[in-house]
Amino acid sequence: MLKRLAAVVLTVLVGACSTPWQGFAPSYEEVVGAGWIGPEVAVTPAPIYCYATLAEPECFRSPQPGEENRLVGYFGPPPY
Repeated sequence: MLKRLAAVVLTVLVGACSTPWQGFAPSYEEVVGAGWIGPEVAVTPAPIYCYATLAEPECFRSPQPGEENRLVGYFGPPPY
């Protein structure tokens, strides 16, 4: 009897947590039109060139002349 009463009370309490807005999801046009977020902007990351050292790789924004053999990775246009 006590277990059934606890189950009913728990069900009522959890059911009381619902909200009238549950299931409401605005469309993308509604969100942008309301000014909540701005339009998408493409961001192009800056190129980076990383060279091996005795410890951790060292990275630069431009290719380092004469260091072609130490290049371990890059992002951007091909360096050489």
